[in-house]
Amino acid sequence: MSREFNVEASTEGESIDENTGKSHIRIKVYNDDFWVEEEKIGVFQFEDKSMDPQTAVRFMEVQGLRILWSYVREDLYSITAKMLEVPVMLPTIDVMQTVEKAK
Repeated sequence: MSREFNVEASTEGESIDENTGKSHIRIKVYNDDFWVEEEKIGVFQFEDKSMDPQTAVRFMEVQGLRILWSYVREDLYSITAKMLEVPVMLPTIDVMQTVEKAK
């Protein structure tokens, strides 16, 4: 089995109301022999109730990635440690640098 993996990741943000937002992260790790997907959703409260919905959505995309990535990373390692001889370890990331590159 190949040890080379492809990784696809996406995030979505949603404004629920004037002080609540939702972040959704999806990660897929795969190659020709194996694939696993992980999804996490986080619901967050804003202290600043003056944030407009568009800013809230962008905030949820960035902060959701920042906060939820470590949980997804740990889950994938734990799951693949039980399935594969060498578990999948996603890298740690500099979220702000990743977001800047994505722009």
